[in-house]
Amino acid sequence: MIIENRTGCLWITLPDSINMDTYKKIENEIAVALKTNVLPVVLDMCDTANIFSSGLGLIIRIRKQVNASGGNICLVNVNGHIFRILETVRLDKIFKIYATSVEFEISRDEIFRQKSALDRINFVFVCNIENGVYRINLSGYMTVEQNLSVINNFNPDYTILYHVFDMTGLDIIDSSGASMLIKLLLNINSRGGKCVAYGVNESIGGIMNALGMNDYISFFPDERKALESIGKL
Repeated sequence: MIIENRTGCLWITLPDSINMDTYKKIENEIAVALKTNVLPVVLDMCDTANIFSSGLGLIIRIRKQVNASGGNICLVNVNGHIFRILETVRLDKIFKIYATSVEFEISRDEIFRQKSALDRINFVFVCNIENGVYRINLSGYMTVEQNLSVINNFNPDYTILYHVFDMTGLDIIDSSGASMLIKLLLNINSRGGKCVAYGVNESIGGIMNALGMNDYISFFPDERKALESIGKL
């Protein structure tokens, strides 16, 4: 990974592979750079051949950190394969994506002239199937003020039993969000599905415990342990 100041941007060239063994180190290095830079951020995927659930969670959390500091972010040099992944999980709705650096440079004045409406999206629900498992990322504010309809619109493949929830980027959940989540968990459990989660912060964990969600979902400290619990590692 290369992090540098280039043409007035914090330019981050991501590595070829982002997975559960590498994403924490990558995220820590980027977090250090973001603390001292409020420049527009460019995530360059020119060396990235594929992206998995750990990588999707990583770029979502980077976006959240950039937006919180008042900056904005985009993806460049996104190949067709990765773009289709991002499109499938609807991340093309919250990121500005450019196929090449040239396309980005042509558009950059307009990109950074004003804050994008995409930056104001404060709840993200991402779901994809990886190795026969639903990988679900919940990020941001799961509250009544946000548009949570995407959860209701989730139409699962009933032949897939295991659902792994990444909650490392989930900051807040209120009664409305909790109600939506319980409904989803009940739906999965009613057809014999199994749910596990990791990355839950102390506050949200307390709320989920008080609401009895432990009856429908098991919590683990990290991704590896969550996957081990369902025999998918």
